[in-house]
Amino acid sequence: MADMHRIPEIKCLVCDTRLNHAADLKDCIPPNPGDLTICLYCHHLMTFQDDLTLRNATQEELKELEDDPQFAEIKAFTDFYKKVVKH
Repeated sequence: MADMHRIPEIKCLVCDTRLNHAADLKDCIPPNPGDLTICLYCHHLMTFQDDLTLRNATQEELKELEDDPQFAEIKAFTDFYKKVVKH
């Protein structure tokens, strides 16, 4: 299971959910500028900026995910999470 890392509280750019933890499912490291993240609640993809605030992912960043098997796993997890967790 991924280690959760506390981050400065930020809000999802779409659903306004307060986010204060992030997980890297592969390497278990804290988020870095340029890393992509997905909101567990609305599935919106965002990118961490230099100060770890969020911006919308670019079309180029989204294109890179199309064939990424890890992204497919993350999407499946968020689909499951959304069904079982009410917020």
